[in-house]
Amino acid sequence: MTSSKFSSVLQLTDLNDFIGPSQTCIKPIEKEKDEVGIHDKKKVEITLGDCLACSGCITSAESVLIAKQSFSELETALNQKKDGKIDIIVVSLSHQSIASVAAKFETNFQDAAQKIAKFLSQLGVDYIFDLTIARHLALLESQREFVSRKAEGKTTITSICPGFVCYAEKTHGDLLIPSLSKVRSPQQIMGYLVKHFLAQKLGLKGQSIFHVTVMPCFDKKLEASRSEFKTDEFQDVDCVLTPLELETAIMEKEISFQDLEPRKLDFLELSSLNDDLVYSHPGSGSGGWAENVLSNCSSHFGQSFDPKQMRLVSKRNKDFLEIVVDSLSDTSKPPLKFAIVNGFRNIQTLIQRIKRGTFNYDYVEVMACPSGCLNGGGMIRGESASDKLFEQVKSLYQSLDNIPLPLDEKDERIHQLYGAILGDCKATRDDIFHTSFRSIPKTEDISVKW
Repeated sequence: MTSSKFSSVLQLTDLNDFIGPSQTCIKPIEKEKDEVGIHDKKKVEITLGDCLACSGCITSAESVLIAKQSFSELETALNQKKDGKIDIIVVSLSHQSIASVAAKFETNFQDAAQKIAKFLSQLGVDYIFDLTIARHLALLESQREFVSRKAEGKTTITSICPGFVCYAEKTHGDLLIPSLSKVRSPQQIMGYLVKHFLAQKLGLKGQSIFHVTVMPCFDKKLEASRSEFKTDEFQDVDCVLTPLELETAIMEKEISFQDLEPRKLDFLELSSLNDDLVYSHPGSGSGGWAENVLSNCSSHFGQSFDPKQMRLVSKRNKDFLEIVVDSLSDTSKPPLKFAIVNGFRNIQTLIQRIKRGTFNYDYVEVMACPSGCLNGGGMIRGESASDKLFEQVKSLYQSLDNIPLPLDEKDERIHQLYGAILGDCKATRDDIFHTSFRSIPKTEDISVKW
């Protein structure tokens, strides 16, 4: 595996993330205070959590960093299940990942989702979900947060992209963290639902469930390993795979994907969405954060409009976009300013505007990868430069029907949704759906050979 599979934001030289082949990254060992004499330094296992807690290397030794974030780890869990050490194995599929597999194997989205489910169930996976309901909850929480922040005169920058979050924490913590959304990503919300809601429903302990997600980029492996997403000594997501890794596993096991019999995806019984379809949300291929928050929150600030009146306008390039509404209900009030920023070049432009005081957006959807999550580093690539696989992925993603569940907290179905999750648990809504970030001090010198 090469570091190019991580987003460019995690490969910057100013993150000091390159260690030469002759160097070895070894976690230092704290000596006991009472020890005297000469002691040998021992090489110890380094975890993703260790790496996230310092500002040194992050993509330099992938073989070490993601040792427990690979398909082999899923196979280990399958063996542990046979030995009775794990009760069940759950896999959650992102929309972008399903679209990537569908494009590769030349089938439609819904068929690909059910064939992936069949492949995984044949391996011994017990439950296979998609991330629709988790994203819906993340959007609801993002709307609530935006309304509160805007009322206080604060800007909101999305924190869905772990590559951008890692970069923000390690290089511009004091500048960017105050504006970062504290809403958990769909991956991590799903992690909570699996390890807590599903566990309680099945009468199991969270640590007895092995939870895997299939996500469009390798950076998501870093997100899953954050200490903030560790509850009762277990991570909400145990392993993150990408479409690339899923494709490799299918090929290595000599499975004819096209010949797999469809298997329906499972559902969490949290809402009325208990049919066989995978739904999506309108807007960008990264989840539609900017479009959905704008269209559902404008009324709080004296504006209303038909979402069909929204259009994207390129400001610098195709990855720096502003959302323009053609006809507002009240032109006497200033319109909300929303933008979508993809790719490191545009992230740098955004940061420079903040530094210079020329940043004037209310809400910005930020993704580290050019073209957003549909072009994530873990997505399956075409066979050649002329291969239009990305366009196929985009078309497949856009073919989905919008979720028939409103993004309106006043709707009774949303009340029921939150009621089912919160139930009698002691955790608050913020405890479950929100997280925190921290500015990480710059390491002065990591070029030391331990």
